[in-house]
Amino acid sequence: MLSQLAKKIRSQDLPKGKALLAVSAGVDSMVLWAVFRELKLPYAIAHFNFQLRGDESNQDQALVRQIAKDYQAEHHLKIESAEDYAEENKLSIQEAAREMRYNWFDELIEAAKADYLITAHHLDDSLETFLINLNRGTGLRGLSGIQNRKGVHRPFLEITKDELLEYASEFKIAYREDSSNAKDAYLRNWFRKHLIPLWKEKNPQLLERMRDTFQHLNESQAIEDHYLQREIDKRLSSKVSSSSFDTKEFQRIEFPEATLRHWLVDLGFTADQIQQLVKSIESTSIGAIYYSGSHKVLIDREQLILERMQENDMVVYTISSFGSISIPGYHLIIEECDLNEVELGNKSVEYFDADKLSFPLEFRNWESGDRMHPLGMSGEKKISDILIDDKVSRFEKEKQYLMCSNSKIAWLLGNRISESFKMDESTKKAIRIKWMSH
Repeated sequence: MLSQLAKKIRSQDLPKGKALLAVSAGVDSMVLWAVFRELKLPYAIAHFNFQLRGDESNQDQALVRQIAKDYQAEHHLKIESAEDYAEENKLSIQEAAREMRYNWFDELIEAAKADYLITAHHLDDSLETFLINLNRGTGLRGLSGIQNRKGVHRPFLEITKDELLEYASEFKIAYREDSSNAKDAYLRNWFRKHLIPLWKEKNPQLLERMRDTFQHLNESQAIEDHYLQREIDKRLSSKVSSSSFDTKEFQRIEFPEATLRHWLVDLGFTADQIQQLVKSIESTSIGAIYYSGSHKVLIDREQLILERMQENDMVVYTISSFGSISIPGYHLIIEECDLNEVELGNKSVEYFDADKLSFPLEFRNWESGDRMHPLGMSGEKKISDILIDDKVSRFEKEKQYLMCSNSKIAWLLGNRISESFKMDESTKKAIRIKWMSH
């Protein structure tokens, strides 16, 4: 006879075929594994040892390996240091682990001949994600909790953590506790340990209410998506290699920024680019062009044209004010700071004179003939010569970006800034740029 939890999962419309189960050894994923065994569904196990907790991480791996052996289950293990990866790529530990994990899962789907990935995210995780996104600022989609997406299914999204613990207790499921979950340094843990328990005291039905709220928010998001897509379809002219809007017609749209975001965000355009694009249309800024990793958008006379990038296209990323921007290989945070906040010596932070550096800032690949006045040198020098002197490999040269202000090169990213934009004794305010490579 099936357990109540297994019945709930069986009632869902799970994808057909073989699943790749992401198993950490924690109670959530170990229960997920047990339910798949109970339902006799085809699967393979994937466990990533990030070497973050010393012997604890090795014990997690040993448990997964032992259970897999006991049930003669296909399993895949990977050992790699998340700390080393984070340091090499200038990422936080959490960002590094996520990137490593999902990159490996993508490889394993093919290697294990699996059809989709299954994770054990549950209703409590969705509530924590809701709070994290609310804290940083978000829209409907960010408030809708964790969701299934193409190729990734999460059957526990309406199941509470307490239900998983009850199942583990009843069926004596072996699992391990992650000691890092007790650290307040992670915002998710702080919400879990401090804010949510207080909230539950005021509202014991919090999770049930949030389950309903997520459903309503997802329905609202679907309505918004349908409306915006209809607005786009009514106005979009499509050809084999491009799509276009009439800009005058576009300005009649009731929600222009939301419409553009719906059209462009999945193609890699950033929120800042979309905001700037709306301003360019409103000011009839002919010739304005914006790039994602795969597409470009151009305002040409009375047309807003979207095209797929060609190999010889020069890609320019623009940021119009303080904030953050991601470009291939880098994530940058740009902020103003007082002189007493300047801390020299950090290789991942650069400082500029705020009166010399002006927005919008443009980031682009270097070209043959580009020159700058490197900090500390007496005159200009070709970018190509700087890279040669620094023994930068040909492969790495191709990934080098420049930051430009008023068409002048202010910074060769990850290398050196320009003498023309440095701080000096007359500097009154600084611009700080924190950068991480990835």
